[in-house]
This record gives sequence, structure tokens and C-alpha cells, in this order.
Amino acid sequence: MGIMDEAGLDPSEKSLLERAVQGDVEAFSELVRTHYPAVRVYLGAQIHDDGALDDLAQDVFLRAFRGLRALRQRVAFRAWLIGIARNRALEYLRERMRLDAPAPNRIDRLLDERQMAFLAGEDEDAQRVIDLDALRQCMARLPPGSAHLVEEHYFKGRTIASLAVERRKSAGSVRMALLRLREELRECIRRYAKETGS
Repeated sequence: MGIMDEAGLDPSEKSLLERAVQGDVEAFSELVRTHYPAVRVYLGAQIHDDGALDDLAQDVFLRAFRGLRALRQRVAFRAWLIGIARNRALEYLRERMRLDAPAPNRIDRLLDERQMAFLAGEDEDAQRVIDLDALRQCMARLPPGSAHLVEEHYFKGRTIASLAVERRKSAGSVRMALLRLREELRECIRRYAKETGS
């Protein structure tokens, strides 16, 4: 299966990414040229320090290059880059606050604290999106009958008893099936998180 099959990449970008994962530096350089402006704009919106922007953006792409082999399908490349940029912006703000520790009343410090709180909240929102995407991907891999059972019980609130009647099975066997499916989904989501580095 190719890299990023389900991430909405156009074929040329998908090809570049696949070559970059194999170590093709020129392909990665082309990806940098394509995505550098978006990463720089994102960083500029977070840290408000023009002097540091280019160094931070370069660091984002250096980290991305080092982490390419961990990237798998299902995660859009630009979204992955922005996640790295968010982490780098948080590191930068924390370091700046540490260096400015003797002057706690500076307005810049207050603004940095607010920005860090925003980025941390953005991380939680982003993680929720990743978790939901992982659940969707894992649900799609279940056999139709199993997916239906999970949807009916966990998402639509149907009782085990009513599902047992519908399936002509004992409540105990439906309960055990749901427990097994829940563990299967949990393990699938763990694998997804490991593959995507999320």
C-alpha cells in the first residue's frame, strides 16, 4: 500500500512523498518548496518573532525529514508538518519564557503564556480529531456485522438485550462480542497512533 493513499494528496505530491521516504533528498526539497510558506505563516501566527521564523521553519523540516519513515497513510502531509510546527512553537515559547524568568511582569511574557495555552488547547483539539479519524479508520476495517454491533450499542445506545434478540443470540454472547470488539478497536487505535506518531 502506498504512502498517504487516503490523505487526499494529488498524485505528484504522493509520488514525491514516497520518494522522500525512500531517502530522495531532491523529492523532499520539492515538498519543502511547496509547504514552506504555509509552515512559516503558521509559525509567524504563533510566536510573533520575525527574526526566529526562518530558523524555526527550517528546524520543522529537518525534524520532518528525520521522521519521514514513521509517517504512514491516513495523515495529510501538511497537517503532519503543522503538528511538528506547533510542537516547535511551544518549545520556542517555553525556552523564551525560561530565559525571561527574572522579568515576570513583562507584557511579552503574558502574551507568550496566553499563546502557549492556546497551542496546548489546539493540541487537545487536534488530538481529538486524530482519535476520531483513527476510530473511523479502525471501524472501517471491521466486518459489516461487527461494525453494525458497535455502532448500534456504543453510538446509538441500543441495549445488549435488544441486540441479542435481533441477532438471535444470548445477551452474554453479545456482551462478550462487544468486549472483544472494543479491545480490537483499542489495539487498532494504538497501532494507528504509533504509525502516525500521534
